[in-house]
Amino acid sequence: MVVSPVLTVALVALPVGAAPDGTCMYDYRLTYDRDVVLDAATTLLQRTGS
Repeated sequence: MVVSPVLTVALVALPVGAAPDGTCMYDYRLTYDRDVVLDAATTLLQRTGS
């Protein structure tokens, strides 16, 4: 996540399983929606105790 006065962006990924060769697969989202990014950043900071 990047939160600044000029740019707010988040790349979020979740594991969704494995490919036949064992490689981990992910579903991801990229967002520039400031409200969504700030909500995600707030949740992350609360989980880390910062």
